Amino acid sequence: MRLFFSFCFFFFMIIFTATAYDPLDPSGNITIKWDIMSWTADGYVATVTMNNFQIYRQIQNPGWTLGWTWAKKEVIWSMVGAQTTEQGDCSKFKGNVPHCCKKTPTVVDLLPGVPYNQQFSNCCKGGVIGAWGQDPSAAVSQFQVSAGLAGTTNKTVKLPKNFTLLGPGPGYTCGPAKIVPSTVFLTTDKRRKTQALMTWNVTCTYSQFLARKHPSCCVSFSSFYNDTITPCPSCACGCENKKGCVKADSKILTMKGLNTTKKDNTPLLQCTHHMCPVRVHWHVKTNYKDYWRVKIAITNFNYRMNHTLWTLAIQHPNLNNVTQVFSFDYKPVSPYGSINDTGMFYGTKFYNDLLMEAGPSGNVQSEVLLQKDQKTFTFKQGWAFPRKVYFNGDECHFRLELGLAASERVMNTPPSSRVASFGQTEINWDKLDKRRFYVVGAGLFTGVTVALYPVSVVKTRLQVASKEIAERSAFSVVKGILKNDGVPGLYRGFGTVITGAVPARIIFLTALETTKISAFKLVAPLELSEPTQAAIANGIAGMTASLFSQAVFVPIDVVSQKLMVQGYSGHATYTGGIDVATKIIKSYGVRGLYRGFGLSVMTYSPSSAAWWASYGSSQRVIWRFLGYGGDSDATAAPSKSKIVLVQAAGGIIAGATASSITTPLDTIKTRLQVMGHQENRPSAKQVVKKLLAEDGWKGFYRGLGPRFFSMSAWGTSMILTYEYLKRLCAIED
Repeated sequence: MRLFFSFCFFFFMIIFTATAYDPLDPSGNITIKWDIMSWTADGYVATVTMNNFQIYRQIQNPGWTLGWTWAKKEVIWSMVGAQTTEQGDCSKFKGNVPHCCKKTPTVVDLLPGVPYNQQFSNCCKGGVIGAWGQDPSAAVSQFQVSAGLAGTTNKTVKLPKNFTLLGPGPGYTCGPAKIVPSTVFLTTDKRRKTQALMTWNVTCTYSQFLARKHPSCCVSFSSFYNDTITPCPSCACGCENKKGCVKADSKILTMKGLNTTKKDNTPLLQCTHHMCPVRVHWHVKTNYKDYWRVKIAITNFNYRMNHTLWTLAIQHPNLNNVTQVFSFDYKPVSPYGSINDTGMFYGTKFYNDLLMEAGPSGNVQSEVLLQKDQKTFTFKQGWAFPRKVYFNGDECHFRLELGLAASERVMNTPPSSRVASFGQTEINWDKLDKRRFYVVGAGLFTGVTVALYPVSVVKTRLQVASKEIAERSAFSVVKGILKNDGVPGLYRGFGTVITGAVPARIIFLTALETTKISAFKLVAPLELSEPTQAAIANGIAGMTASLFSQAVFVPIDVVSQKLMVQGYSGHATYTGGIDVATKIIKSYGVRGLYRGFGLSVMTYSPSSAAWWASYGSSQRVIWRFLGYGGDSDATAAPSKSKIVLVQAAGGIIAGATASSITTPLDTIKTRLQVMGHQENRPSAKQVVKKLLAEDGWKGFYRGLGPRFFSMSAWGTSMILTYEYLKRLCAIED
């Protein structure tokens, strides 16, 4: 049975490679036509015409190479419009020496600019032949050949055999020459028809399977409704060239002659994770009421190849309703008549029909506006993404299931209730260099902590101050600290905080980003507006991250706050953080370091949830207010300065919201952690009663001003630092 299936598999592969069937261009081929125009003393003069009947596949530089085997001992006396690469052994000829005496001649096109007496119609283009669907007049190449030692009548001529075609590399399979009805020609005045003396055709079909082991292009996806970019798969085009690739900022790129094409067409690729010479990016940009907009970008990563007269063929069910293509030319491709789901994009002549080699100019892009068919239009199940993509006739590699998964993040809600996602303003967790992120982040967040730590000291002293203490305002607390301890007093406990802040921050941010991804997937089916989805997902992520980080943060918080208030309002004095920790463990055991853990969780987790929910939601509301969401016509990405301002505004709003909600719990938690000595430890209930007795309900909002300022300033500084850090550590695609 295994033998049978193996046989069937190989039989299928043989049939597949022989027929070279392309489902989007089922009748595409290159037809080579020989027309004998006249007889000579020992042979004939023929016009050889190569017609490229492939809709979107061209033959690009360095051009075609045609070969065959003579049936007898024919020679080529002369050629016009082309030449053989080798003359061969012509030593037996004493007078006129033939152009080529080889049994298997190899013919190439002449280069542009040759003398007129060597030119023929449709010749001398360096072997470049355009695609039939793009420009039929450019999809032809011709030359004239004078054959000797051949037959001189229709009955004595023997057809050449074993035709080969390189275009420019392997991939074409040519069938045998077949005699067909003689070609009829119309004279220039269109009043007379002439006829070839004899005609035969050779049909060559292309197979990507034979052409190369790996694809030559890949496709990535993104959309306005999803923060995640679906990249090209790793090593999508093979990683054999990884060792010789060049980084985008390498000094090698300044060397002269770098872009010179090698004889063997060896590519010099830019280092990428996919290692493809060409990447096509499909971005679902905007969703209007009756239309939707897509942006298509093609990027060249080969420093030794530019693409003249490039083509891009795409299969998508909505291409039957293309309304406008902004920067490319477009033609529908209907291989099966009534089904119009395939189109060909190509560059506008003299504008972007040349895709330059890798570098700043190595890309072309356009937007496409498509009308909706309300019966079929959806963003579910990857409908918005293409089914097949071909660049210059070769099918590009992509993982459709990733696009399908990404599309599940959006539901079919009315456009009026949907806001465009602003993924272009954010960098996802999977796009960060983690090692660099943690190292650089430690330094940046230490700097932010240095700047804002005094505010925490003032806030803590206000919260633990007794009724008898005169310092009941933030200004009086600062004045008292500077008078008694100087500037160092504002940094009491800083060493302890900074020691634990780095691991706590690493735990927090890692948990935040990983949970955020899962949370967005969780809330997607709820069919809520994007600000609401962002609030829920960010809130869940903020709460989860806080829970994980409390295990490290609470002991640090307990020790640092005791240092902040030492000698103040009857509190003990210590020699440092280790002294505090030692005395706590000695008096209460390890559990003493986790005093107020429950309240910390109750305070910081809701606080973190409120902060991140407010931040995520307010950002999107602000963007919508600025005209970047919903049905707005804004298509350009916001500037970096605008992104920073929106993030800062979101941080301030988040700080105001979170501090208003959680200050009462924070006041109780702080008093519980720092008040009481050994046996005089108060309970949470006693703390609440004392606050009510001293100041009433206003007592729960002690330090609200500094806490609001602290949370807003810390939050804004942290988020701007965090977003800047992510930009620094982003992995280049």
